[in-house]
Amino acid sequence: AVWMLSFIAPAITMRLLAGEYRQGTIETVQTSPVADWQVIWGKFLAAFCMLLVMLVPTLVYLLMLQMVSKPDYGPVFSGYLGLLLLGAMYLALGTLASTMTQSLMAAYLGAFFFWIFAGFATSQGAAALGSPWDTVLYACSPRLHTANLAKGVISLVDIVFFLSLTVFFLLLAVRILESRRWR
Repeated sequence: AVWMLSFIAPAITMRLLAGEYRQGTIETVQTSPVADWQVIWGKFLAAFCMLLVMLVPTLVYLLMLQMVSKPDYGPVFSGYLGLLLLGAMYLALGTLASTMTQSLMAAYLGAFFFWIFAGFATSQGAAALGSPWDTVLYACSPRLHTANLAKGVISLVDIVFFLSLTVFFLLLAVRILESRRWR
């Protein structure tokens, strides 16, 4: 699911603002009576709702599992929570990438390769640098935090990690949209 999200999230978000820039409708958006943060958060929430709609059919597997056995719902719940938190973080970065460019392909590739690089840097960089940097890089790894949730372990550290990066990427997107007003 983690790898699928790295392909799907940039595809969902690549058009959020890059399409507005490309079609010349960004002026309409920026002159509307809403703040820039409302534009960014509104587009992000629309993308998140799209992700939710895409995940709803997977609940059929849970129903099928219920028919043949008695599953432990704790790991199922934490797995879905992890998927939603990871998806929100990926969508926030995709929103940021879409804010930075007019090109849909650049927005897609920017978001996609950021996560490829981040995954490579946290795993291979930690192995190459050794102690004490390996601890820092592993703590920054989305894979580590997702794995904890997939095992059924709901930790405040993991939730704060995903939510703080999601908010950070969205705040950067707001600042970039605000800075484009002055260009």
